[in-house]
Amino acid sequence: MSTSACEVDVLSCLPGLECPIAPEVHAQAESAHERTIAWLCATGLAPTLRHVTRLRAARVGWLVARGFPRARAWALQLASDWTALFCLLDDHVEAIASAGAVEARLAGLLAAFDAAAGPDGDPLAAALADLRRRMDRLAPARWVDRFRARLGELFACFTAEAGFRERGAPPALAAYLALREVSVGLHVLFTFTALTEAIDLPAEVLAHPAIASLERRASNVVGWANDILTYEKEVAQGEVLNMVVVLQAAHGHAPREALARVIARHNAEVQAFLAEAAALPSFGEHDAAVARHVAVLRAWIPGHLAWGVETGRYRPRAGE
Repeated sequence: MSTSACEVDVLSCLPGLECPIAPEVHAQAESAHERTIAWLCATGLAPTLRHVTRLRAARVGWLVARGFPRARAWALQLASDWTALFCLLDDHVEAIASAGAVEARLAGLLAAFDAAAGPDGDPLAAALADLRRRMDRLAPARWVDRFRARLGELFACFTAEAGFRERGAPPALAAYLALREVSVGLHVLFTFTALTEAIDLPAEVLAHPAIASLERRASNVVGWANDILTYEKEVAQGEVLNMVVVLQAAHGHAPREALARVIARHNAEVQAFLAEAAALPSFGEHDAAVARHVAVLRAWIPGHLAWGVETGRYRPRAGE
């Protein structure tokens, strides 16, 4: 198999991490990114030049443009705005000390989304309410319901993670894997495929074990890669929700051995995704739409890594 440009970049950051898929990017990546920054300013989430500078450097619009390289422009923008908000929500929740306080905060934010209106002086609630109003205007009600269900799952996961942070101890491996699959946020983003690709897959097709497995594996690959490439930074911050840390606690591995095991799991998951994608069953009249949905899942694997490399999020490990 030939080595893609994405794989070369990633291997320069961490030898052993495999990405045998060439990355793509939407032609409107930069404009989507700038519009997202303008939206965050309008909602009060980027009140100073320092906030704007950090957002511009994060290039979240480019991340989404790599995950949805063939999206309709308006849907790409909606996905970009949500993803930037997701990142800010993640940071916000991690700064809250107790799981009870996290649960209460997220319940309030869900209420703002459900009502399409938030209390004055709460930019996060205002942004969620604005997203809900735009979704109601642009997307079918059943799609909004599906997004809301995934959002609820994500917020429940955030609360569970807050409990482990509060206790200062990592979860068991099985519990961590279930949390990480959701907390990386891709299950929410995968709902956007219906909008970005202009496809309308029935619920029974989306719930088919073959599709569900591909979504789970794509989420795992991105979540585990993030854990691998942010491990040193997160350990320095005292983070317990990292797969390398979880393996060290569960099996007594030395840091380097635990890291190698997570890399091996990541690489095996990439290969399992590719094998399952190549062996999908037929869905009859929905085959073309399924193929477009799966193409988005596939695009997120190298897209996330390419974004991390180009933004400097993933730096070479010291001494390697």
